[in-house]
Amino acid sequence: MFRELSELREQLLKLGEKTCSSKIDVMLKEVFAAQRCTNKNGWRCLEGFDYISWHGSGKTVVFGDSQVGGALGLQFKGIRYLSNSSTVPNWISWFGAGFGDHLKDAQNIYILLGGNGYGEEGVTMSSHAKELLKMVERSNASANIVWITPAPPAQGYGSERIMDRQKSSQNISEALSNSDDRVRVVDSHSVVTEHYNGDSWKCPSGHCDGIHLKGDVAKVLADRAKSQP
Repeated sequence: MFRELSELREQLLKLGEKTCSSKIDVMLKEVFAAQRCTNKNGWRCLEGFDYISWHGSGKTVVFGDSQVGGALGLQFKGIRYLSNSSTVPNWISWFGAGFGDHLKDAQNIYILLGGNGYGEEGVTMSSHAKELLKMVERSNASANIVWITPAPPAQGYGSERIMDRQKSSQNISEALSNSDDRVRVVDSHSVVTEHYNGDSWKCPSGHCDGIHLKGDVAKVLADRAKSQP
């Protein structure tokens, strides 16, 4: 919803429809406000950050979008920082506001980002990924850092999102390819297609939107992220 409204706003502005785009601005604020932090189910609002919730404790830190609160995030034992529908630029701004202080004692840092804001041009996504990584590295000079890129949609779901999620994954992987030894990228598209013999993962029975990982695919990606290079 947030992405669709943003794209519509840009199209209207190009057509000179400033009144309509202003109304969409109001809608965008309402949509984003719905993603504010929560104090439910063990999650707590992070002081000073209205859109970030946290859960757990330990020397492992996982931060990113809604995948952090789902099956993939649950594969990691430690503290999780979640902001639904968040983008790489969102986290850049939060690091600029001091979020990096929460990483200073971590031994392992996992980043789950790239599935939102996928409409960015490749060069933009790449530069944002590099900028965020530098902020993480400045926040902690010794931790192992693993960025898990967005996985492809499940079989039969989100066919319109296959290419843009793959492109986002590729842009992040290429942008960080020359990072130092303590930084790794898990290219989720490559891992998933390799594990499922050229296909994607299947939604288990029950509720599944095909984007938020369910079932064994979450363990497959987490195991790859935790493994030594």
